[in-house]
Amino acid sequence: MQRFIELRAPGWTYGQLMTGLNPSKPTLGKWADDFGAWTEDRIFIQTIQLKNDRPMYYQVEKNVPEDASLGYYIPFFILDYPLFGEHLTRRLVPLASPEQYADLKWLREQRIDYLLMSKDKEYPLPPAEYQVISKWPGWKLYAYRPAQ
Repeated sequence: MQRFIELRAPGWTYGQLMTGLNPSKPTLGKWADDFGAWTEDRIFIQTIQLKNDRPMYYQVEKNVPEDASLGYYIPFFILDYPLFGEHLTRRLVPLASPEQYADLKWLREQRIDYLLMSKDKEYPLPPAEYQVISKWPGWKLYAYRPAQ
C-alpha cells in the first residue's frame, strides 16, 4: 500500500495543480471564477490566452455563416480553432501568400466566400467583388458580392 501511495501521489498532486491552478485551462478554484469558465460563451473560453484577438473571433462568428468558407493569410500565431464555428462546419482556407488576396480566379476556384485580413501589414487589396463588411482594430472582413 505504501508503494501504491508513493507512485500515485505525484500524479494526484500534479492533477490537482493543473485543474485548480492553471490559468490557461480554468476549470476549478480561483481561476475558474475569475475567468467565468462555467458562465462565459464558447469564444470567450477558447480565447482565454488570446484576449486581444477576441473581437475578431466574435466578428467572424457574427458575420460569417457556419457553412461558408473563410480565406485568411496570417503570418503570425492565430488560434484558428474558433474560426471553424460552433459545429466545426465553417471551411477555412489558409492562403499561402498575401498575393492570393488579389487573385480572383484562385479565390473563386477555392470557393472562398469571405476573406479575413489583418490590417497590421500592407497586403494587396482583394478584387472589387469582395466587399468590406466589417472592420475593427487590426482586422477587416470581406464578403464575396459578385457584380450584377
